[in-house]
Order: sequence, then C-alpha cells, then structure tokens
Amino acid sequence: MQESYAGVILTGEKVAIRPMREDDSGTVVRWRNDPEIRRWLFKQKTLTLDAHLDWFRSPKPDRLDFIICLRETGQPIGTLSFSTIDLARGMAEAGNMIGERAFQGKGLMTEAFALWIAFGFERLGLTRIYLRTMESNQRAKRLNEKLGFIREKTIPGGHQVGGVSEGVVVMGLSRESAARHGIIREGGEAKREG
Repeated sequence: MQESYAGVILTGEKVAIRPMREDDSGTVVRWRNDPEIRRWLFKQKTLTLDAHLDWFRSPKPDRLDFIICLRETGQPIGTLSFSTIDLARGMAEAGNMIGERAFQGKGLMTEAFALWIAFGFERLGLTRIYLRTMESNQRAKRLNEKLGFIREKTIPGGHQVGGVSEGVVVMGLSRESAARHGIIREGGEAKREG
C-alpha cells in the first residue's frame, strides 16, 4: 500500500507530511529507543537498525507510515501511521509520535494528526479511525479528544510496562464526527489542501 502513495505530501501551516523512506531509518530507530518516547509505545523492546530495515523492506499491504517534517526546513520530527487498514470495512488504526523532544508540546502534532485523519477519511475512504493509548498518557488522550475521538472502551491491564499493568484506552472517530470537529468539510473534502 505504501507504494501507492509514494508521491503524496500533505502540507499544513507548520508541518509537511511525507511517506517514510529507508533513509529515515536511523532517525526512527533513535526516536523509538528514547526512553521517554518508548514508555508510551506498545512495543517496548529496544529496536535495532537491522530489525527496522527488515520491517521497512517487508511488504505491508494493510499499513501506511509517513514522516512529519517541519514545513520550513524539512527536518523530520515524528511519525504517523495507519495500520490494520481494512478498506472493505472502511476502518484503520491510527498511530502518531513526535520523536524530537524539542518539538513536543508545541501544537505540531495537533496540526499533523488532523491532516492525517483528513487523509484517512478523504484519500483512503475510511469511515472510522480508531486508536489505542495507555490510560496514563494524558497528553495523548487530550489530543485525541480535541480532534473528536471518543473513548469506546478501556482494557484493564491491557499492556505491561516494566512489569506493571497499564490500562489501554480505545478511542474512535467517525467521518461524521470529523466533519463536526472541522477536520473535514461536511461535503467530504479535506479542510486543508495538501
């Protein structure tokens, strides 16, 4: 699926989002191995460059991975993904991460994730986007709620972090709710062109 969107670039006021490339591998591995980032990831193991390259080069027909860049400089600062994409049912799981700590808490993920959601509804034709986050990840839950995601269920002890059970919150967003929150227009067009 990644190859079908190789030339896609989504642009906002402060960010540009482009497909992940092999030459991003060292940066992505560094982000994922940062203890402050990794604590919120569902895959807790240290990631090696070889393991990432094996994953990157393998076929992923139900997955898209993009890189968030600063629009002015092109500096990569994070990732966005859709996984378990089911076009027949119009559903996919979204993921996001600001990997460069200096750019966390500056509103860049709000803009980037809104663009990504619009892309999912408009370009992929999704009707529902869902995500999982750890119960204690207040920043992620606030972002998701701001963009219209609603809590659908909590899985108690759904994840283990350092031997401690952590609840997992599942949140969902429909196309209609995305329109109500101004992420896409009522007529179905993306709010931001890219």
